[in-house]
Amino acid sequence: PLTLSMLAKYIGISASYLRHMLLQETGCGFSAHLLRHRVENAKKMIAKSDENIKNIANECGFNSIAFFYKAFKRYTGMTPLEYAKSLR
Repeated sequence: PLTLSMLAKYIGISASYLRHMLLQETGCGFSAHLLRHRVENAKKMIAKSDENIKNIANECGFNSIAFFYKAFKRYTGMTPLEYAKSLR
């Protein structure tokens, strides 16, 4: 798990300042960025391996397979299985 506080501490700034900067520069919050990044990683893993979708979701930081499917579809317009089939 990765939190805004953990990232802010790693960078050396306050969590509130990091939150403010993300919103000001990108218009999106930390959670949205993290979710998008996790979905992009999942897409890469799906494209490069025949790994089980549930394992890929877990490796990308999703604790719930249902939430993974929902997030994946929100960002790609298709389910992880549909995405995998579209690559073949």
